[in-house]
Amino acid sequence: MDARIMTFNIRYDNPYDGANCWKRRRDFVFEMLNAQSPDILCLQEVLPHVKQDLEESLPAYNFCGCGRSKELQDEYNPIGYRRERFDLLFTQTFWLGCEPQTPGSMNPYSVDLPRICTQVILRDKKEGIIFSVYNTHLDHMSVQARIWGMAVIFAQMQKYKDLPSLVTGDFNASPDGEELTYFNTYNPLSLVDFSDTSSFPITYTYHDFTDPKSNCKIDYIFATSDIEKVDYKTIRDTRDDLELSDHYPGICNFILAKASFNS
Repeated sequence: MDARIMTFNIRYDNPYDGANCWKRRRDFVFEMLNAQSPDILCLQEVLPHVKQDLEESLPAYNFCGCGRSKELQDEYNPIGYRRERFDLLFTQTFWLGCEPQTPGSMNPYSVDLPRICTQVILRDKKEGIIFSVYNTHLDHMSVQARIWGMAVIFAQMQKYKDLPSLVTGDFNASPDGEELTYFNTYNPLSLVDFSDTSSFPITYTYHDFTDPKSNCKIDYIFATSDIEKVDYKTIRDTRDDLELSDHYPGICNFILAKASFNS
């Protein structure tokens, strides 16, 4: 099975963004998504009305996930998958807090916002291959909160450790940071970074709408060893003065030959 996965922090609809507000970027974003045509689309910072935009403008996808608040509103980390390619076997959203199954559960190292991870288990309709995808957005203020969030995700992944898996998202952590050191040291499923940009002319994925002082790589696609990376790139499309977001989307083609749990 060959497929294409994208991770993209689309920047929440902030009324103070001025020329970079969602209303101005919306059509440009959808044109890019249709042109790149990922089979699996993992997004961050999606507010409820933007999720509605996605569902209306991208009818080929089914979007899974809920908001991070106690009321299941606020920002989503939705995973969209192409309906004609995959069957959905399971989906959940869990919180990166003390009680992962409790909506709004807070991380003990974060005083700001609850954080979540969305999971789907998909089956390829043609080949019957089953695999899992996780999509997250880690805390933006605390190293310890990000490490805690990673540990919660690892614990959840252990429940499905026999499935080939991909993990995507905005980790708010650079490749040489303490968080990724933890990730690579205590990585129980031997996840590999498919989003390595070290050889690229532009190595960063976050640019704060082209503010050079903010440039860093914080967006990732990881995968278990039974998944083969074909290629990866960041999308740096611009239109006049318009950026897609304050992050560059990352897109990866991959091959999965292991038919785990075929039906």
